[in-house]
Amino acid sequence: MVIEPIVQRIEQYLGEHKSRNMRTLERRSGVNYSSIRRLLQREVSDPSVEKTLFPLLSVFMDNNEIVNLFRECNIEFANHLESYTSYSQAADYRYKELDQVILALASKPEGAEISAIERHYGTIAKSTIETLISLELLRREGDRVFSGRTLLNKPQEILDCIKAGVDSFDTDHLGKGAYYHHFHGAIPESYCKLLLKKQHEWVELLNEAVEKKGNTNEKCVPVILSAIGDYIEETEK
Repeated sequence: MVIEPIVQRIEQYLGEHKSRNMRTLERRSGVNYSSIRRLLQREVSDPSVEKTLFPLLSVFMDNNEIVNLFRECNIEFANHLESYTSYSQAADYRYKELDQVILALASKPEGAEISAIERHYGTIAKSTIETLISLELLRREGDRVFSGRTLLNKPQEILDCIKAGVDSFDTDHLGKGAYYHHFHGAIPESYCKLLLKKQHEWVELLNEAVEKKGNTNEKCVPVILSAIGDYIEETEK
């Protein structure tokens, strides 16, 4: 494994803005400071790809860019990661509120009935379904539509989906399974790392649920789930 191009890319990122340093990279990636320091000082030749290199690069690169860099460095993890970077022609499609609702309904094992969607959401649902079919986000079989798992890796695409999810949030569902939470303020740095770890666990649990969907007789519930977190750049040095 050749890691020099990766180290140089991280150094380039850190050098592009004066507010960037190993401490801010630690907070954003979840990789501890000592691991970052040893990597940048060329003290390690075989760092963990999953626990060190990938989280660090994910701070400022999308999966497609990381795959190309890993291939340049002869890192086999690129083959695994590539399976999460394939897109239909809808890669740059800006998701709207109703798009996500219909895709969630159609992702149930039995799909969703087109006529039922159109009755519930009105005439706009018909054109929305046609658009999603043309973009290969939906597959039609008779009067039912089915959707696969759409994987996004560009920050702006994900943020667009989060915004659309907020727009479709139904407050009448509170207390019946819907929930929300928001916080802004200051917390100890150690808790930032702990919350990031919990976020990784949340994603793993969600992936497990998606994998189990096709292998269970349990009723599947269409949902829209989002998570977002960031830290504020310090103004005092």
